Amino acid sequence: MPDRANQRWSLDFVSDAFANGQRFRVLCIVDDCTREALAATVVDRSLSGERMIRELDDLIGRLGQLTF
Repeated sequence: MPDRANQRWSLDFVSDAFANGQRFRVLCIVDDCTREALAATVVDRSLSGERMIRELDDLIGRLGQLTF
């Protein structure tokens, strides 16, 4: 288990559907030590690898790279 913030992050995808059947996905990024949500959850009908990289690059730009 990490013993300080910004040492390890976890990514999780959640998916669901609206009543009309249209599906959506949510990307959550959490600091494993502080359990803080590091970014506003990203919600979209589709979350490509390119979109995930863009969100992580933005997060690293704001918080810095992970420390070991």
